[in-house]
Amino acid sequence: MQNIETDHIFRYRRTDPFIFAWSGLLLNNVFPVHLAQNGVYFNKLVFIMVTYTTRRFHAYIGAIIITEDWQTKGRKKLENEPQVNGEQPVEDRYKELKAAANRTADWRVRLQAVADLGALDNPHAVDVLMNRMVNDPVSRIRMAAYEQLKGLGEEVEKPAHRPEEPVKGLTKMLIRIKKSLPKDHSYELFKEKLKKMRIDVYDTYEGEKGEDFDTWLEAKWAELRT
Repeated sequence: MQNIETDHIFRYRRTDPFIFAWSGLLLNNVFPVHLAQNGVYFNKLVFIMVTYTTRRFHAYIGAIIITEDWQTKGRKKLENEPQVNGEQPVEDRYKELKAAANRTADWRVRLQAVADLGALDNPHAVDVLMNRMVNDPVSRIRMAAYEQLKGLGEEVEKPAHRPEEPVKGLTKMLIRIKKSLPKDHSYELFKEKLKKMRIDVYDTYEGEKGEDFDTWLEAKWAELRT
């Protein structure tokens, strides 16, 4: 007696080639992106699909051989994926702004990053803003981070004024720089040497003092005793 149920299950279907074709498209275009995002590496893949019946053997063997590894292909697809309204994906933009907000040698870049983070739809942006509000050596950036956090609905206290110098051991550092120069050196030469040797310190005080930076630094230079 014929097994009707088994025969029905394994009977060749006209849709089988189409199933294979769609599977191939998914493997070749969708999965590489997913795997690249998760750090999975494959050098090549062979995908085989076989359908058969109990009476006749029908084999559909399809092979997708990926000569370029999935990780690289996935990355390229991610890099070339269309952007929404001409803008970067939010996660990529967040990573860029996080790096900019922690850039120690450019207070202007940090200030702009703080403003942009406040407008970014990413929950991790709050952590970066908190860090800038508490730890940034430039008071205007701490205040800017505070304002952005308030705008995001965070309950934060206004940063207090810090009477101490933003950089510890500043005077000793400036004396060492002055000693390294000829005795008859100019203020401009001292200023350039400071900028070259300690751009982080130079940038911090430039951001902190604003328009009074040159007046403040020249006075410090004049009073240094070597």
